[in-house]
Amino acid sequence: MVQARREYPEIYQILDQVKNAEATPFNLRERFHQQSQTFHDVMRQLIIEGQAEGSVAAGDPEQLVTAFVACFEGLTRLALHNPEQFKQSCPDASILLRMLQPEAHRQGNFISSPGSGSLLVIQAACYLYIDRSSYMNKRHLWKDIDEDASEASSRSPKAARNHEYQNK
Repeated sequence: MVQARREYPEIYQILDQVKNAEATPFNLRERFHQQSQTFHDVMRQLIIEGQAEGSVAAGDPEQLVTAFVACFEGLTRLALHNPEQFKQSCPDASILLRMLQPEAHRQGNFISSPGSGSLLVIQAACYLYIDRSSYMNKRHLWKDIDEDASEASSRSPKAARNHEYQNK
């Protein structure tokens, strides 16, 4: 996720703006919410499983997911408001993953057990989720955005101007 945000910050800036714009149709906002909720639920379950096997830090899973997601949202905002700083100092995914590692891992006392797969799955989710989403989900999402904008343009002069501007 971090790598994708570093390489394609514009995509996340646009998605953030579309997600929060008043002109965005309700059904599209609902799709954003559903996708976010699915990611949240999967991450929460992986954290719970990782805590049970000792590969993820102890703590309230909801708080850990919220902190993790907030980091991604913050990176999107940083890219929007200060793109040069973002390009120069966007953290590597391993930095963000440290907040999920148990204390023993952070101190270099790695616990190597065959049952510590949840943290690896979380890592894979971080690296793959956005790439998959960028290619598959966002491709469909852009099609839906365009269709919804066309539909809205027939009802709203402001939406029509926005749709015209986007298609230049």
